[in-house]
Parts: sequence; structure tokens; C-alpha cells
Amino acid sequence: MCQSSLLYPFGVEFTEIAEIEESYTARLSDGRNLGQAYDALRERFDGGHRDRETCLRLMFLAWYACSEPTWLTGLPEEGTKDVFRAAFDQLGGEETTDPEVLCTTALMASMFPYCCGPEAEWAAIGDRLTKRYEGVPAASKPNESVFIGRGAYGKYFAHMVRRRQ
Repeated sequence: MCQSSLLYPFGVEFTEIAEIEESYTARLSDGRNLGQAYDALRERFDGGHRDRETCLRLMFLAWYACSEPTWLTGLPEEGTKDVFRAAFDQLGGEETTDPEVLCTTALMASMFPYCCGPEAEWAAIGDRLTKRYEGVPAASKPNESVFIGRGAYGKYFAHMVRRRQ
């Protein structure tokens, strides 16, 4: 079962979001329910809940909406790039010093920059964030365990960090 309510006590609504994502990542549903998680995270964000976890997971789903087919995920086909940017800016944008934000955003912007916004702009941002992340001390870089119990976002980045180690 999802441990997010213990790890990230943002209230009942966040626990429900984590459960929706968990059913997707554990393949307990038809797979198209990430759109529900995106809508709920978007509602949190638009309602003033601009906490780190909401922003990270919303950014990921906004990016994932472009990088994976909607028939597979249930994520919206349009309007996610502005959401990605707003959540990224909330986390400090390019000035962030948070190693996890640097790591995950650099990866997303490097893999599919056009899923973040204008391709040339985000490819350059991805390059700059990657260079900054490379300068982060190894002990401060997120490892696979940091992502456990964090829904689709956590499952995806745990896999990516494991691949890069």
C-alpha cells in the first residue's frame, strides 16, 4: 500500500492523489488514471498549495503528458507546458539549489525539452541544470530511496537514478 500519507502528510487529498498514482504504477487499473492525479494536483496548486511535493509531482505529470500517449496515461493532451513552468518557477526556477529539483528537471528538460516548453529554451535550461547538478556533492544527490512511496513521479525517477548509478 502507498506510504505517502506517512512520508508526506499534506492531508487527505494528497493521500488520495498518491493512491491514484499507486494504482497506476502498480498496474492495478487500466492505466489511464494519471489524468485524475494530474487534475487533483492541479487543483491543489491552483488552490494555493505550492509545497515542494505538489510542485515536483505536478511538473512530472505535466511533462509526462507530452512524453507518453494520452490513451495510455489519461493525461491531458494540451495546456501542460504552462503548468510545468509555473511549478518549476515555484520551486525556484533556474536559481534553485535543491539537488532533487536540479536532478529531475535537468533530466526532463534534457530528454524531452519540448515537453517543458519551447524546445530550444528548455534544451538550454536542461544543459545548464545538468552542469549545476554535476557540481552537487555526491552525498547531497538523491538516491533511489528518496523516491520510494512517491507515486508515479517516485517510481519513474527511482528507475532513472538507479540506471545512472
